[in-house]
Amino acid sequence: MMLDTDFETDTAAAPVPAACASAHASAYTSVFDPTALNATRRQTEWWELNQNPHVDLLVIGGGITGAGIALDAATRGLSVALVERRDLAFGTSRWSSKLVHGGLRYLAKLQVGIAFNSARERRIIMERTAPHLVRPLAQVTPLNNYVNPLQILATRAGYRAGDLLAIAAGTSRHTLPHTRFARPDETRRLVPTARRDGLKGAWVNYDGQMIDDARLTLAVARTAAGEGARILTYCEATEATGNGAWLTDTLTEEKLYLHAKAVINATGVWAASLDNSIKIRPSRGTHLVFDAAVFGHPKGALTIPLPGSVSRYLFVLPADKGRCYLGLTDEDQPGPIPEVPSTPEADIDFLLENINRALSRPVTRADIRGVFTGLRPLLAMDGTASTADLSRRHATVLADNGLVSIVGGKFTEYRLMAEQAVDAVVNLRGLPAGPCRTRNFPLVGAPGYRRGASTGDSPGLGVFGAGSAGHAHMPGSGKSRVGAILLGILGIHEAPSRETTDWRIAPHESGRTLGRRIAVPKFLWRRFGNEAVNVVKSAVLERPLDRIAGLALVRAEIEYAITHEGALSVEDILERRTRLTMIPAQAEAARGEVTEIFTALEARVPEVPAAIQGSAKPPVAV
Repeated sequence: MMLDTDFETDTAAAPVPAACASAHASAYTSVFDPTALNATRRQTEWWELNQNPHVDLLVIGGGITGAGIALDAATRGLSVALVERRDLAFGTSRWSSKLVHGGLRYLAKLQVGIAFNSARERRIIMERTAPHLVRPLAQVTPLNNYVNPLQILATRAGYRAGDLLAIAAGTSRHTLPHTRFARPDETRRLVPTARRDGLKGAWVNYDGQMIDDARLTLAVARTAAGEGARILTYCEATEATGNGAWLTDTLTEEKLYLHAKAVINATGVWAASLDNSIKIRPSRGTHLVFDAAVFGHPKGALTIPLPGSVSRYLFVLPADKGRCYLGLTDEDQPGPIPEVPSTPEADIDFLLENINRALSRPVTRADIRGVFTGLRPLLAMDGTASTADLSRRHATVLADNGLVSIVGGKFTEYRLMAEQAVDAVVNLRGLPAGPCRTRNFPLVGAPGYRRGASTGDSPGLGVFGAGSAGHAHMPGSGKSRVGAILLGILGIHEAPSRETTDWRIAPHESGRTLGRRIAVPKFLWRRFGNEAVNVVKSAVLERPLDRIAGLALVRAEIEYAITHEGALSVEDILERRTRLTMIPAQAEAARGEVTEIFTALEARVPEVPAAIQGSAKPPVAV
């Protein structure tokens, strides 16, 4: 049953034993940061759920959609638990093109509603919620003999239509400049390896590009945690209905039944595993990873139409850490859904063959440093021959047992999908929720973000500060007075709020520390926004600004992944916090030092109090 998504009894968590506070305080420097995710917080929140297994909303799935739902619901005042059987952004959410699309390709297919929603959500992300994680990207389509006149005309018309769409969505020209023509010399500067024979110039259009998709997903999840949501990774949900689900901590095999007033299935391509009435037709999207030097360190994305198409393009996308991504494919993926999709040789051949038409020097398999493939969770539609022709629309589905699933859609629209899914369960179950607040709610690290920004206290943070029952709060800080005193005793100092001026730090390539001024590498600002200073200041191990394996990656980032970003293993760090495994050779070069840091921090974590260690009581009867 499809739910209409056009519309726009609370139980407090059991208190954490007092003995836990001092233990947690010395475990990580982040314990009183309500957005921080780490092993200690995870174990505490599992203990809390054992003591009181009731929430307003259970969200199953830790991708961008699930994280968005958790944030939307938490900011409305609902008690929320999000469970993910692997790591945050383990599935499709880390395998995208890293673009925040404005809906241009949907206009070409006359899918005006999807196109407008995409443009509007792009503006919200780039101007309000995550401007620190998304930048404008020039998409450069050279005008050469290999592009036929119809494609040139369609590209120009499409780009102009995209400008109108951006205007209609209220996007500022300072955020995304309008389409323009670039002369041949500028075209060569933007995309140095583009074919030069017959080059007449290029059309340049602007779209949004994420620093990293997994990082944006993580920022949404952490912001939700700051508003009181419990975020439990490596926690599998089974036998889900509209009233709850069995949860298994896959690290300890402990189980509990969590009662919920509503349950949302946000598991993407795995949605049918919880509701077999859902029909997903996965579409495979493959990208190849290169050193940026192979393409002359482009300043824009080389964008070429595929032969015979006026709506599908290949991109060479400049990316973080001196990389370029070439993509992407759009092919059926029949059969069982793999946890990590493999990359067919045919996809590699397709991408190389088609991009080489547009290059002055062909690239070969020897130039490839890595590959990645993701599966789009498209809704199956009868009579559609190709996944490229399937709509990217999303839908909210109600199962007979009351479980609500959100399926389909695209990364850019995650916030809208979350809003509509929460609207659906609020109306269906009569939950005591306020209106959606996420249109203007900055994510952690963004300008204007303040911890605990939602009105009222959020239950379930325990010793982590904001929202804990019985804790007095310092005005505007989101941190308990007890926490502030403990931090002072331990010599732990948080970065100042964005309003503080005496610690204002300018980006600098140096790693020197002078008094209270810290020189923060520019790439940390690009990845963490206003959190960059805290990444360095919260480090407790030596040489926080030393680079790892000669890469644009410092030791403090590894610490932060463990103490603030919920990494529970070395693989979590290499695969989803740093994305080093996208180039396997880089991951192996860094593995030793990353393991050393992980082990050193583990040794600093005190023994968890007995009150929590054997936390699991016998499974609760349904």
